[in-house]
Amino acid sequence: MALRVRSLAVIALLALPAGLAACGGGKPSATRSGSPTPSSSPSASPTPVPSPAIGCTIVTPDEINAALGTQVGLPDVSHNQPQETDCVYNGPSQLVTVDIVVGENASGFAADQQEFTAQCGTSADAPCTASATVTGIGEQAYYLTGASADGTTLTLLALQNNVSYLVSAQTAIGPLEALMKQLLSQGAAIPVPSPS
Repeated sequence: MALRVRSLAVIALLALPAGLAACGGGKPSATRSGSPTPSSSPSASPTPVPSPAIGCTIVTPDEINAALGTQVGLPDVSHNQPQETDCVYNGPSQLVTVDIVVGENASGFAADQQEFTAQCGTSADAPCTASATVTGIGEQAYYLTGASADGTTLTLLALQNNVSYLVSAQTAIGPLEALMKQLLSQGAAIPVPSPS
């Protein structure tokens, strides 16, 4: 599944201190390079790289700042695999990540949620402290909570129309859900082939 490749990156986002991100270090895309991926699930057929109109322009820094109360600027953009676009928005003391994966299916999304949930809270250095299913957002959604010395990071993941979305920031769940709903409404126009 497309989401499998980002599994380690989500874990890294939850542990990433905001201060490190604000200094320009610790960009999530760096954690993905060469990351091993589980091979227990069949992978979706490759799809074209989302066009810039589908990628990071799906949400502007102004929209993020209004929703989350941040002061982020233009994103650093990377395409870690053909169907994945990462948008890392940096601000003076805040890091917001928006990740879009085209071609995800419901079973792969659910498998990833199960994998993360199994890891949460298993030890003091576990990648997340809690996981919960969210209703009323997309076809499926869940969030992960991670704690560091700089605060608590929430990562909300949602699936809609074979596109998975991730939003991660140090904020309350309410503003993160509002931003995700905005992403899902704007992402409805993404042309997506059905995963095989």
